[in-house]
Amino acid sequence: NSVTTAHLTEQILKYLKPEITTQPQGATVPANGSATLSAGAEGKYLSYQWQRNGADLAGETNATLVFSDYNGTQHDGNYTIRVTNDFGSATSTPAEVKEQ
Repeated sequence: NSVTTAHLTEQILKYLKPEITTQPQGATVPANGSATLSAGAEGKYLSYQWQRNGADLAGETNATLVFSDYNGTQHDGNYTIRVTNDFGSATSTPAEVKEQ
């Protein structure tokens, strides 16, 4: 058995690519209430981007997403976070957020 360069590169990239270690959890939020979604990730030089129903949320580039003055019309949906670095990306499972 031998290890090829391609196999070694694949193993190294697997180690360097971001990995989501804590998935965001859905929430039911009272009208005008507040809630926070958060995710945990491992990797070097990570960048975060929250998405609602598959569309990027402008300026939401932290590991947490805070809702204040919740409005179901504006905020209800499925939220994911995409974590990236120079070696790849990972996207969380969807977390449903809805008004109570």
